[in-house]
Amino acid sequence: MSKSVRFLILILVVLALALAACGGSDDKQASATYQTISVTEAQKQLQANPDAIFVDVRTAEEYATGHAEGTVLIPLDEVSDRAAAELPKDKDIYVICRSGNRSKSASETLISLGYEHVYNVDGGTNAWSSAGLPMSSN
Repeated sequence: MSKSVRFLILILVVLALALAACGGSDDKQASATYQTISVTEAQKQLQANPDAIFVDVRTAEEYATGHAEGTVLIPLDEVSDRAAAELPKDKDIYVICRSGNRSKSASETLISLGYEHVYNVDGGTNAWSSAGLPMSSN
């Protein structure tokens, strides 16, 4: 076998090993993601699963003006600090805000903290209210 053929084989083996080393990980957290669902789908799933937790990540002032029925308030800037104590990882977590932007951020935070069953409610409280779904002011 010539030197150039051996060199080419060596290069191919090194490339194959490098590609194998860069392959996927079995780490669940690395592949976990949240799911974005409509307000009507969220309500349907929440009704079917009474153990699920429905979190509103708006400010306390916004929450006081009216919120989707059944939500608990954990403002976005407190999600990281309060999640472990208040949100069990074995429960489905539904996240809502005013329009859907802060709930996306909170959903990403929960995924990064190891939560696997996270649902971002698309359109937020605006869409929830517009759909005529139950609201509360207390």
